[in-house]
Amino acid sequence: MSVSTTRFNGVLTLTLNNPTRANALSPTMVAELIKELDKAEKDDDVRVLVLTGEGLFFSAGMDLAAASKGSGAPFDTALSIFKRIADSQNQQVIIDYIYYPMFARINGPALGGGVGLVFATDFRIAIDSSFIQLAEVKRGLIPAIISLYIVPQLGPSLSRAFFLTGEKVPIQRLHQAGIIYSIATSPTHLDESVSSLAALLIEGGPQLNRQSNSLFVSCLVQSLKTLK
Repeated sequence: MSVSTTRFNGVLTLTLNNPTRANALSPTMVAELIKELDKAEKDDDVRVLVLTGEGLFFSAGMDLAAASKGSGAPFDTALSIFKRIADSQNQQVIIDYIYYPMFARINGPALGGGVGLVFATDFRIAIDSSFIQLAEVKRGLIPAIISLYIVPQLGPSLSRAFFLTGEKVPIQRLHQAGIIYSIATSPTHLDESVSSLAALLIEGGPQLNRQSNSLFVSCLVQSLKTLK
């Protein structure tokens, strides 16, 4: 399985599980991730959802090698995969249809589409050695779909800099910008931080969490429409 699941006390953890490929988003992984999100949305026992990666990387972004094995040009295939995650009408990532708190457990670097997954979650807790990088710009590609989530949250100035340079952005810089909820100094500390935040979110009650997240999604959709 490209996406593994664990469940404990109302917390469902989805783990991108292809460490030999740095958890790159292959067609198989994307399909499995969507399937698990659909199942979780209908499960009233799920109170908090955590997204993380297996091994040293959170996600290296689109698996262009896997995408190129499909029909059409590699870029077209990669774009079609993201369209399976995104809703073409509202330009929403499917994660935002999940009306309970979801956060990223950033266990390592996030690149390209992996950055998009990070910004599509409600909270982010990261290991101090991690970073993000829009590495696709080094290949002459633009982070078009994920920009709809990055720009409203990161702001035009930093977004422009990261989009144009493709530089590695230390997680500490994102913490200073208010993008990262907290930083952990070790894997154990990371797990403890995740558990503590999950416990706080569960205390709020399921209806409050769903209604609050629904309100946030509505506000985000409106902000995205202003970018059109």
